[in-house]
Amino acid sequence: MSRHVTVVLLLAIVLLLSSHMIHGQHWSYGLRPGGKREVESLQESYAEVPNEVSFTELQHLECSIPQNRISLVRDALMNWLEGENARKKI
Repeated sequence: MSRHVTVVLLLAIVLLLSSHMIHGQHWSYGLRPGGKREVESLQESYAEVPNEVSFTELQHLECSIPQNRISLVRDALMNWLEGENARKKI
């Protein structure tokens, strides 16, 4: 009987310690609890990033291969049907 009590006590201690370690807070330099950074440090880091993208200039992107939307849908449907037929044969 005393052996069962010892095992139960050890399991209870392990459970308490593991649950305490799971809910422990990870602290890193410069971070607040929960991983939240201070607003001042974020403002400094954003100020260091140069503004390389101009949102006033429109960029026109073209695809070098002309494709029709209907042909894309048709090809996707054909590939899907081929996969379904292959599964039915197995």
